[in-house]
Amino acid sequence: MDIPPRGRQRLWRRRAARSDPPRACATPFTGSGTHEQEERRSFTLLITPTLVVLLLITVFPLFFSLVKAFHFYVLFKPQAEHFVGFSNFQQQLDDETTITAFRTTVVYTVISVGVELILGFLLALLFSSPLYGAGPLRTLLIIPILMSPIVVGLEWRFMYNPEIGIIDQALQLIGLPGPHWLEDPRLAFWAVMAPDVWQWTPFVALVLLAGLQSIAPEIQEAAVLDGLRLRHMVRYIYLPLLIPVLTVVVLLRVIDGLRTFDVVYTLTQGGPGLATMLLSIRTWTVGLINLNFGQASALSYLIVILSSVFATVFLSLIYRRSA
Repeated sequence: MDIPPRGRQRLWRRRAARSDPPRACATPFTGSGTHEQEERRSFTLLITPTLVVLLLITVFPLFFSLVKAFHFYVLFKPQAEHFVGFSNFQQQLDDETTITAFRTTVVYTVISVGVELILGFLLALLFSSPLYGAGPLRTLLIIPILMSPIVVGLEWRFMYNPEIGIIDQALQLIGLPGPHWLEDPRLAFWAVMAPDVWQWTPFVALVLLAGLQSIAPEIQEAAVLDGLRLRHMVRYIYLPLLIPVLTVVVLLRVIDGLRTFDVVYTLTQGGPGLATMLLSIRTWTVGLINLNFGQASALSYLIVILSSVFATVFLSLIYRRSA
């Protein structure tokens, strides 16, 4: 059937009208508030309780301790509180026990972090190579990291027990006398360091393993084709490319080492004598044993200053070398 031209135009218009999607209204609907304003208001209402809790448990104690650091503030003498300026800081810097704790903390942090970096890098190299059962072994590595430091300290305390401890029992099986690990000042320092190394070496290993796996395979294949041995690949390829990862790991572990408390408190509480007296244990002694909150607050801020100075110097050296 032959359709006239006018009929064809009408038919095309009808088909076009049916196929065209409905156009949006030129003027949007305006009510009591736009959708974005409602979302912003809901977000504010939901996050406000969290911010209030964070302010109460972090910001308020932070400023409260900062104020008390410049006051003579002993808990059983509240009426004697008065402003003393930097006297609390000066007394702690002149105190022999605090100086010993500072020295012990630095040595403890340097040795423990160094051992963790060496062992963690070796484990990362091991797991980066084709290894049968690498998946289950990586899962086992996570277990120490997930454990509470208090639990780790209690476990190692039982292991160090001279009567029922597995370490002394193993030494006796091979004919060696089991020493008193936590009672001998010459051994206690190393005894409290071992749990920290055991718990955090897997963390270092997993982070470095992720860094090794991020290196392009072409670089490693080219090194193998050039005949480079493993020690040369470590020196000229792995370590230079892992500097950003190593920087993060060292910062995290050093800052964590400077404030180590749980394991040492569970094992020795700073003893015997001052063999394991760290700055965190010294702060706990001054604040919760002597109840001198003013000097304890000053000592806490000395730890913060020490951590900040280390982070600033370390990062500046890394950036200067990379530039």
